[in-house]
Amino acid sequence: MKDDGGPIIHRIKCDIKDLNLLKSLELFNEKSQKLEFVGISKHLCGVATDLAIRSLLKMKCDENEKYKFNGFLVAMCCRHRCIYNWLLPESKEYLLENFNINSNNFKYLKKLVSWATNGLKINEFNEFDKTLHFTGMNFKQREIIGLKARRIIDESRKYALLKQNYNVKLIKYVSNDISLENDCLLV
Repeated sequence: MKDDGGPIIHRIKCDIKDLNLLKSLELFNEKSQKLEFVGISKHLCGVATDLAIRSLLKMKCDENEKYKFNGFLVAMCCRHRCIYNWLLPESKEYLLENFNINSNNFKYLKKLVSWATNGLKINEFNEFDKTLHFTGMNFKQREIIGLKARRIIDESRKYALLKQNYNVKLIKYVSNDISLENDCLLV
């Protein structure tokens, strides 16, 4: 806490795959005291969300319990950029057990996810409905499938965190007319 009782806020700018949260907290903890912390991120693209979750879960390994993790809020996006090998083991388990999705066919799920954010406004659908996609589906039909595919990835993350005994919520934080990337993960 600052002298005025408010929170201390530090922004860390780095490649998230290289983030060592424990070392980062040590850098900011000049008085070497016990600290509570939360993580907040806007629009963590695809694999970066999974890497951030991994960093937070590693904090459980802080044996001296110098740091207490109190929560994480991330606005997720770009699930088509996820990488199967970086998913948490429990996420992979969820995908396999519920949808028979493994490392070989995860790429198809990612392709479907891209249908959720086609960039068209609702009033533009009618114009483009006349031109069918190679699947025979129009934009609206593909968007619905894309949203479901996106939710599958989000639910796999939620499942992984629930298995680690965290309270987890998936929240739609803004309407589709503002942004099609409008879901966040709250831990």
